[in-house]
Amino acid sequence: IKMGATTMWERWNSLTEKGFADPKMNSFNHYAYGSVFDWIMSVAAGIRPDFSIDPSPGGTLDFLEAEYRGLIVRWERISGEVFRYRIHVPEGVTADFRGKKLASGDYEFA
Repeated sequence: IKMGATTMWERWNSLTEKGFADPKMNSFNHYAYGSVFDWIMSVAAGIRPDFSIDPSPGGTLDFLEAEYRGLIVRWERISGEVFRYRIHVPEGVTADFRGKKLASGDYEFA
């Protein structure tokens, strides 16, 4: 961000204040890192561009919080495979959480 990035770079130090870190290896729109971000948002957080929400918590993650255009989804492990979900729907937006229609506001599900 400090260097003006608007995409995921192949290397975190591709461009520094001193110039290119390695002029042979610099992708400024690197799909591999973008695919990780896509998985975090669309699968782990379960946020889709149409504001439908269907997170997939679990594995070794105990919590996750993600935001998309003011829509905030947070889940946290209570114990074992039991999770608490906290959702903030911004003003003027409706969202769908696993078949439940949510108007603007804050919600909590367990």
